[in-house]
Amino acid sequence: MVSLDGISTGGRHDLTNYLAALGKSPNVDSRVVAAEASTNGAAAVSAASDSGTVDQRSAVHQIVAEYDLHNITPRELSQLVQRLHDSGAISDADRANFSLLRRDLEAANVDPDESIDLFTFLEDRLDELRGQAEDNESSGTGSEAQELARQTASTLAQYDWLVKLDTIRQLGDGATVDQQA
Repeated sequence: MVSLDGISTGGRHDLTNYLAALGKSPNVDSRVVAAEASTNGAAAVSAASDSGTVDQRSAVHQIVAEYDLHNITPRELSQLVQRLHDSGAISDADRANFSLLRRDLEAANVDPDESIDLFTFLEDRLDELRGQAEDNESSGTGSEAQELARQTASTLAQYDWLVKLDTIRQLGDGATVDQQA
């Protein structure tokens, strides 16, 4: 089984190991490192060099290569998540977290067949949560603050996955991270 949750996002070393497992240059540009660090290690990802064969990693690349996370419908997102789960690349918990993203898209009245940039959607969601947290500081309760913290952590984990899946997609097209800068 190939796992996308074997390498933490705690820093450049982990991404370098992942790239080395793929046979790509470990010369990672600062944009990718910043994206990795920006999520504060929320969810972990990799195509784990020790737990998957080349064929398994290739299968994950083929799945991810079919989807553009900057231009994807909620229906396609569900298909992507299901395919990754069926391949063993993501856990039940990760699939459940992505189902929360689909729920958020529905709550925002995004049509299941309307293309959306998931990065922009989640960035807007994080801004909204930040605003709610600021409002909550003056008038909210502790339980409201805890719920906002939970929602923020979930949204950061979703964003973290998107960054990593998009990086895998770009690498799967034969490009190195340096070429994507």
